[in-house]
Amino acid sequence: MVTPPCAFWPTESRMPAQDESFPETIVLQSELDSMTPFEQGWTAGTGLANTSLIAVDNESIHGVFPYGTKEVDRPVLDFLLGGDRPAQTIAAAGKPLPLKRSTYEPWTPLDENAEHAIEAPLFTDPSIPGKRAVHTTGEGTDK
Repeated sequence: MVTPPCAFWPTESRMPAQDESFPETIVLQSELDSMTPFEQGWTAGTGLANTSLIAVDNESIHGVFPYGTKEVDRPVLDFLLGGDRPAQTIAAAGKPLPLKRSTYEPWTPLDENAEHAIEAPLFTDPSIPGKRAVHTTGEGTDK
């Protein structure tokens, strides 16, 4: 896990003890969030005491609440209104992009534990050179 720069900001506050006194917390994490890598959100949501994780599959936004689906918003609202946090990890489906009917998997779907079934795929093999593009100019002549 990469240490964020805010870990070095001067402060008087300290991390609470990792025991039953740790505050009740919900971590919401989108799978493709460019601001917070999924692995960091997953680690916080599954590794901290008294913490639940809601992971949104195939989503790239950073602010996942309010999201506009019952699967994501309802557990958060219930918790904020004095209810219990989810007892287990929630892997929620992402919403399609505007004007689309479905999402597309960049990897594999998140399972019930918000984990991928396989390791990250290698999209390219660095030992195999790429094919050279043929640039054409004029009427069908290759240069």
